[in-house]
Amino acid sequence: MTGKIVGAILGMLLLRGSPWGLLIGLILGHFYDMSVAPKRRPTTTAEALEIGVRIFRATYEVMGYVAKSDGRVSEAEIAAAREVMNYMKLNGAQIHAAIQHFVRAATHVLAAPTIQTLLVVDERSRQP
Repeated sequence: MTGKIVGAILGMLLLRGSPWGLLIGLILGHFYDMSVAPKRRPTTTAEALEIGVRIFRATYEVMGYVAKSDGRVSEAEIAAAREVMNYMKLNGAQIHAAIQHFVRAATHVLAAPTIQTLLVVDERSRQP
């Protein structure tokens, strides 16, 4: 569809508003759309479900990392996570999974190297 629209507009512009330019551009755009269509693969239900699972996991893991980044998870950060859970209308099992992702990410923040640690290591490696 995009090829037809762009082709029609370009055809009209190149042939200075002629209806023949519109027609030729539309035909060329149609051929473009047909050549691109086989390359576009529709997402299967299983793929869409996997994408949803990844987004779900990433949402709560990022919230956990950010919440713990200052050293302590506050009540406000927990309340914000609960608000997101309510907004997403999660059931009991999904809430449990969300909490697990949040907690796992929050507990692994301290094990990850900080930028300051990396800078110190970099400075030491530069000294002769």
